[in-house]
Amino acid sequence: MEFKDRLQYAIDKSGKTQNEIVSSIKLMPGGDKFAQQTLSSLVVGRTKSTSYVAHLAKACGVDSYWLASGSAPYTADTQGVDCIEEEKNSYGPIINKEVREVVEYLISHQLKDYFTKLPPRAQTKLIFELYSTAYKDKALLSASMDMQPSTLLKMVNH
Repeated sequence: MEFKDRLQYAIDKSGKTQNEIVSSIKLMPGGDKFAQQTLSSLVVGRTKSTSYVAHLAKACGVDSYWLASGSAPYTADTQGVDCIEEEKNSYGPIINKEVREVVEYLISHQLKDYFTKLPPRAQTKLIFELYSTAYKDKALLSASMDMQPSTLLKMVNH
């Protein structure tokens, strides 16, 4: 499933219109420049990636790692109930709501300038590294919300 397909699926599952998704994103920190044309272009596949993945995921109520890569649960509210099967038939981490919120905050606030300059594959890798760090030490990841971006990137070995 390509990004455009996951995005359309997420929008459909959210029960929101594209206009409602755009309006939601515009109200989020860093989302004020997001436009209807951007969303339309992403949905039809004219644009293949965006720096607004975390914003889109939050507006649709899905996991940002799943939206970016297709390898995590589509619901943001699994709260540690389901395991996910990743592409290579290995089981990935269980996503819980608290960890998802911290990771999405870090991407959309602390690391926003860095994250938006990364190519899509590197964005996905950084999201994965943040999740991996969270499962190793949730307290450390929560403390990272007050860290400088350079310190945070060293912490996740990026």
